[in-house]
Amino acid sequence: MPGEAVTLQLGHYSGWVGAHWWGLQAAALRSAPEPAELGAAALLRFGRGPGGTETPSPRLVALELKGSQDAPSVRLWSDFLNVHLHPKSVYVIRQYLHDGDCGCLEAFGQGESLLQDPACVEELEDRLHFYVEECDYLQVLTLPKLPVLSRNFLLKMKEDLRCCRCFPQGFQVLCDLHNGFSGVGAKVTELLHDEYSRKGILTWGLTPVLSAVADPQNSFYRLMNTALGIAHLSRHSSLFCPLSLSGSLGIKPQPPVTFPYIKYDASLNYHSSAILAAALDTLTAPYRLCSSQASMMHFADSLTFSGRKFFSPLLTRQGFLLLDKAQGSSSAGVESIPVLAALQSSSGLHSLLSRLCQELQVPHVRRWSSFFAAGLEQDDFQEALEELRTLSQCYETGFGADGSEDEADSD
Repeated sequence: MPGEAVTLQLGHYSGWVGAHWWGLQAAALRSAPEPAELGAAALLRFGRGPGGTETPSPRLVALELKGSQDAPSVRLWSDFLNVHLHPKSVYVIRQYLHDGDCGCLEAFGQGESLLQDPACVEELEDRLHFYVEECDYLQVLTLPKLPVLSRNFLLKMKEDLRCCRCFPQGFQVLCDLHNGFSGVGAKVTELLHDEYSRKGILTWGLTPVLSAVADPQNSFYRLMNTALGIAHLSRHSSLFCPLSLSGSLGIKPQPPVTFPYIKYDASLNYHSSAILAAALDTLTAPYRLCSSQASMMHFADSLTFSGRKFFSPLLTRQGFLLLDKAQGSSSAGVESIPVLAALQSSSGLHSLLSRLCQELQVPHVRRWSSFFAAGLEQDDFQEALEELRTLSQCYETGFGADGSEDEADSD
């Protein structure tokens, strides 16, 4: 059976994606085949409801702002959430408001400062430890009617396991990139990395579809938050992947992504987040399979391989498997692959990261000194910018002299 994972949702758009994702898990439970292919316990915990019935709930810690729940219309992710949440799940940050002209969490430095408050860190750690400590490694040790000697022995083992931090297989972090929650995510992943260094930390940087018409200051804040978020979240995660249907994460948004068989309204978070949740459900399947022993760490390692991967000669140009092996040809190139979702380590990331660096040159940055007034130091910003440049070089093509190698590897 797959090991348990603890999920963190940081920000409002992450809440939209998460609400759809938890809905998918609930639907899968209702229609699961026998035997089940995916282990529901990897993401869900099971407790007893008021009527004594077994009730699944996400193993989730969600950080949200005041005013982000309980609205009369479908404007908030809590309006369409159809699973029960444990009281330990939602942590409302009351220092900032979800919406309004002022008091919003809009800058990376503000988010970082929140997680430098001892009371905030203690609250977060308390909720994390609640879920971590109920995972299987501790469940098997909960035997209250044992003799005193045996019970003391188990309590000692329990403390030893706590020191090893080996309870869940890892952590999934859904984090808004475009607002101050990128700073929250930077500190949260740093905390996870320090306390659970042997566990997988898979971070998904989420951005809604961006409006083509936006206030210049808001656009620049978004750009800064995105760049700083990528640099810091990559630093402390086993794997970091940006997810968005926006055509670009730069200062000038490009038209949203289109699909041949999906019609959606890109201006609605409800629509775009549903597509990202479906992709996320597919991408995370490898470490939730009942038939697989692969962990989240294995999942992350599979995308940090050395060398190049090539397709089997038994595939057609459209990526379908040939039934007749005699028709196979190693010289035929594969032009496309029929997949529901794919993680790619490709040269496209070199272009994305390089453009972010170019748009954040010093003359432009100095125009918006108010961003740094939120607590970010210029030296820290320059360090993050240098990290982005270094990161972009990792995805630059040119393994051969003529740069003719395949542009992308995927898993």
